[in-house]
Amino acid sequence: MLRGQLGFSGVVMSDDVGDAEAVSQTPVAQRAVESVAAGVDVVLTVSPADAAPISPALADRAGGDEAFARRVTESAGRVLALGEWFGQLTC
Repeated sequence: MLRGQLGFSGVVMSDDVGDAEAVSQTPVAQRAVESVAAGVDVVLTVSPADAAPISPALADRAGGDEAFARRVTESAGRVLALGEWFGQLTC
């Protein structure tokens, strides 16, 4: 909705995916994958233990799903562009 209906093109960050009581039966890695699939660019969690399975889950999904891989690439581009805008990236 944020991107499609409202036309938002900036970086979207999640809330803490590890502390979401309403979806506590869903593994954290799956929450992260579903968040990215829905348009989130940066998935946040406060727990290092929750963070560990997220990257492999995203990579696994991207490796087997070309559309998801494009989605991840789009997110990376937005995050890098934001970093450049803030002067955090130099070439």
